[in-house]
Amino acid sequence: SKLPYPGQWQQTKRVALIFLVFLVLLGVVVAFSFSVASAVIQAFSTLITNAPQYISAGLFSLQAWAGSLRQQLPLEMQQQLDQLLLNAGVAVGNAIRETFARGLSFVQATMTLVFGLAALPIFLFYLLKDSEKLNQSFYAAFPPWLAEHLRNIVAIIEGVLGRYIRSQLLLGFIVGYFVFLG
Repeated sequence: SKLPYPGQWQQTKRVALIFLVFLVLLGVVVAFSFSVASAVIQAFSTLITNAPQYISAGLFSLQAWAGSLRQQLPLEMQQQLDQLLLNAGVAVGNAIRETFARGLSFVQATMTLVFGLAALPIFLFYLLKDSEKLNQSFYAAFPPWLAEHLRNIVAIIEGVLGRYIRSQLLLGFIVGYFVFLG
């Protein structure tokens, strides 16, 4: 029977941990997306259900106001007001059409972003899995004395950047907690 060579299980543990982190992050993203999507869907369903009432009440109020205003104007101005209302209706129709077209382009841009974000975990998996090999290959391209200086510089940058990111995450959690309480 052959014994496993030293460090054989290290790569397996790394892959398992990367998958575990990805699964946890995926769970958090799915839970957050589900809660946001359910709230948005509920708000839109309420809006769609009550929209005819809102629109009819608004149109009735607008017609009543326009009718009372129209009765107080001379005949020439009544005709001008009718033309103005006709032009306003055309402008509103054009604005609705343009808004719909912009909404379609927004959906396309959102789908592009979603596909880009879906490819990111795959890229990160391979980057995290082979990070030691990438480091060795990177430093092997330089002379030994320069590689040592680069390792020291990168270690300092990693330390400072790591502390900065941790402090920003802590600040974000604190602000999020107080916003949630508020």
